[in-house]
This record gives sequence, C-alpha cells and structure tokens, in this order.
Amino acid sequence: MTEHLSNEDWDAMKSHYIREFDEYTKFNGMELDIEWLEGMLDKSWEMWNKGTYSTIDKFIEALDLQFQDFSNLLKGDNGDTTS
Repeated sequence: MTEHLSNEDWDAMKSHYIREFDEYTKFNGMELDIEWLEGMLDKSWEMWNKGTYSTIDKFIEALDLQFQDFSNLLKGDNGDTTS
C-alpha cells in the first residue's frame, strides 16, 4: 500500500516549518529569507513525490534532521565540543 500525503497536508507541514523558523529568527533579531526556506521545502516535497522516501515517517524524519541542522546553524552550534 502506497502512503499518501495530500497537498493540503503538505501545505500545513510547510507552513509549520516556515512559522517555526520565522518566529525563531525574529525573536533573535535575525531575518529569515522565506523564499530560500520555501525553496528548500519545495525540493523536499518534490523528492517525496518522486518516491525518494519509502514512508511518510522517513520523509518527516529527513525533514526534521535537515531542519535541525539548519536550526543548529542559526544558533551557532557547529557540533564542536573541543572548546
């Protein structure tokens, strides 16, 4: 059985990611390039539609990992524990 993610569901997910990062950057005095973020999210959606991810859970996990890395970058967390 093929899992389905509707355009409406995707729009809600995409809005969530944009809202989270927009609020975070504004709170910290930064400005988020919404078009850039939308472009990244749209690429992920295209990959989902091409069958890159085997399940919805894998798709969401990949998004969360990708955007966790982005969040860490915004926070200045490069993962360096030597300092």
